[in-house]
Amino acid sequence: MIHLAFLWHFHQPSYHDARKNLLRMPWVRLHGVKDYTGMALLLEEFPSIKGTANFSPGLLDQLLAYGQGASDTLLLTVRKPPEARTDEDRAFLRHNLFLVPERQIVKYPRYGELREKMRAGGAFDAKDWLDLETLHSLVWFHPLILEREETLRALAARGRDFTPQERDALLERHRSLLSDVIPRWKKLQEAGSVEIAVSPYYHPILPLLCDFESAKRAMPDTPRPALGKTLAPDAEMQTARARQRAAELFGRAPAGTWPSEGSVSPETMELLRSCGLRWFATDQAILEKSGGGDLFRPHPVRGMTGVFRHAELSNLPGFIYKTWNPRDAAADFIRRVEALAADKDRLVVVALDGENAWEHYEENAVPFFRELYRGLSAHPVIRTVTVSEGIAKVAAGEPITDLWSGSWIGANFAIWMGHEEDRRAWDLLAEVRRRLGAPRADAAWDSFYRAEGSDWFWWFGEDYSSAQDPEFDAIFRMHLANACAYAGVDPPENLSKPVRR
Repeated sequence: MIHLAFLWHFHQPSYHDARKNLLRMPWVRLHGVKDYTGMALLLEEFPSIKGTANFSPGLLDQLLAYGQGASDTLLLTVRKPPEARTDEDRAFLRHNLFLVPERQIVKYPRYGELREKMRAGGAFDAKDWLDLETLHSLVWFHPLILEREETLRALAARGRDFTPQERDALLERHRSLLSDVIPRWKKLQEAGSVEIAVSPYYHPILPLLCDFESAKRAMPDTPRPALGKTLAPDAEMQTARARQRAAELFGRAPAGTWPSEGSVSPETMELLRSCGLRWFATDQAILEKSGGGDLFRPHPVRGMTGVFRHAELSNLPGFIYKTWNPRDAAADFIRRVEALAADKDRLVVVALDGENAWEHYEENAVPFFRELYRGLSAHPVIRTVTVSEGIAKVAAGEPITDLWSGSWIGANFAIWMGHEEDRRAWDLLAEVRRRLGAPRADAAWDSFYRAEGSDWFWWFGEDYSSAQDPEFDAIFRMHLANACAYAGVDPPENLSKPVRR
């Protein structure tokens, strides 16, 4: 029997400006009404399918913040009366309202018309702005929500000539869907369909917090900040607090974790175990560099149980199938899993981002998932399981005594430590931490912990770039500035200067 364990990772960095109760980017809201809602709805359609949903608590807190009155910068600007908008507001809207999946631009002719007008330098009139704002809100609804709500379908079918009341109603529907995300996943857990796992609170790279020397195991020549193990207490806080928060929100403490970016090291094992976690998931390459082992078995690792994602099977839906016919993609995936069948039970872990890939698929991957889940629901040799169930059903492999230090990307930490910009950001963190004094449970330290998230370092250096690099840089420094303000200490002079050059 093949025990197939899907692990969907849901995460956003903390955009929340705690001092203003304002999210500096809208991605929690937009992915909330699309992917965090839609992935749960798909599982509700197929009750025999099981899986594991891994959340970062920093994301969960932001979902809750919307229900408690928080807003985001895009939402505030859209709701400004047109006559009150500045030139800066209009430039902000022109930039952000076209940051949507290309498939949606093509799907709505009016959206394409407005984009061409923007590219040609044309001025938008009141009707243009209203249609653009409404279409932007509309395209982020998951297709299954559109299927179920006649009002949304009617607006989508019309596609233009919207009223302010219709635009505002869509924005309110966004907010109500965000309030349903956590209860919806909790209900799936209670039904036995889903296991909830958790990443460290604000998604830091744990091995780097535990000891920056761990980066040198994969990249011996990597310079590092002169921090030593000074951030190790932060790693413990980010992990213990995450498990506690998940227990508060979902009714039970999680047993497992997908550590941020699948990042592990020997030092993190003791930390995870001491915080009450029993299993971790990471990449196949980590297993290979740890001396090898049976990819299809869980392995004892320093008092923990490690499971390792099948890299090829995980990358196919994440990066390849988006251009395929949905039926062919689902059939191909199932055939590849079938080919792994043997005369003994096997655990196959498919772990990937649960949000970013689907907007590149037809209908946000609904046809693909329906074909896939339907094909797996009554399969004779494949059973979907939660990770904990898979560990219980499949005999353990040999213990791993020499765990490699690395992430799921390149089996190293280059993205978060390999560039001069990364190290400059770590130096800023270290300077602010020195000014804060001893760690304590207060707003200053909470803001500081937000700045330890992996995402800010993702965009520093030359590895990756986006249309919003300056905003990510600014939010990283905003959290550090907030920490200083809450603590009543002067911020470092360099904090006012962008990290990126």
